[in-house]
Amino acid sequence: MNPIRIAVVGYGHLGKIHTRILRTLPEFAVVAVADPSEAARAQAAETCSLPTSADHREWIDQVDAVVLASPTKFHNRVAQDFLQVGKHLFVEKPLTASSREAEELVDLARRSRVALQVGHVERFNPAWTTLTAKIAKPRFIEARREGMFSFRSTDIGVVLDLMVHDLDLIASLVGAPCVDVEACGTSLLGRHEDVAFAKLRFETGCTAIVHASRVATSATRQIRVQTDEAFASANFQTRSVQITHIGDALRNGEVDVERMSPAEKNALKESLNGDLLRTERIEAEPNDAITAELSDFAGAIRQGRQPRVSGSDGLTAVRLAEQIIEAIHQNADVDVRREPTIVRPPHWLRVNETVRRREAG
Repeated sequence: MNPIRIAVVGYGHLGKIHTRILRTLPEFAVVAVADPSEAARAQAAETCSLPTSADHREWIDQVDAVVLASPTKFHNRVAQDFLQVGKHLFVEKPLTASSREAEELVDLARRSRVALQVGHVERFNPAWTTLTAKIAKPRFIEARREGMFSFRSTDIGVVLDLMVHDLDLIASLVGAPCVDVEACGTSLLGRHEDVAFAKLRFETGCTAIVHASRVATSATRQIRVQTDEAFASANFQTRSVQITHIGDALRNGEVDVERMSPAEKNALKESLNGDLLRTERIEAEPNDAITAELSDFAGAIRQGRQPRVSGSDGLTAVRLAEQIIEAIHQNADVDVRREPTIVRPPHWLRVNETVRRREAG
């Protein structure tokens, strides 16, 4: 079977990773790299010995599929160029900057009968796949995702940059429409929010609390889930999962500590963790999640099926993000959409230079 001819649009941080991994997968043959930056094209040519172009349309007839890793604001326009001519498409998250644009791409992919996959890579994290294999019907979810400012994805805020990962995970696990959103956020480094908190309520009654920051001092990627049968948590960085199973006696309301004698309470203390609450700790097998999602993309193309993270899934995540961003705007003391006042050069550098001169003198 001939390999799938594929190209990469956007040779930034993620584009480089995709290009490197695609070249190791026998399912694909990388044809070219496109990027408007001359420096990026030169690096791709030198590192990968691949043809490059500033315009992705130059080799559109030479490929079967494309990985789109450009800035989010270009996703809709570039994606349409490929979907209109029947090319399979993998788009880095978020699918687009707005639900309107996302709807256009989902509809176009459906009419063109091609695979449209979105790069919500955490769906392929072994911690997540281990967790979801053991729980269902969540009642409460808490997700926290923090990182230091990367100076990438500055055309969007933290909701579409980081929080959207957890919005996709939550939506896939709940499997029901969101009926209410509350949110607040703070903008520090530009026009978009850099810290955001959101509370989501779903049609099933499930409530989710989501926090994201891209100005933290360290990285955190964790999620906690409560169901009627268990309390579960996953650490996406360490791939560790902990599930505390709730015994039948507790779930059936057969234990009431307020009516127990001191002796009964002491007996319960000895047996609570183990008999009534059984904790299972799992270290998930490591894998490369980006390799896994690209392999799934190849499978979707070959088998004519939906990828694990479809365009419709990407649309759902964008819709939730859009609702959260709008709620942030409505609740903001200062409009995060304002044009920022930029101090150039940074005033703190000038102060430090003055201090150094005084100390030197």
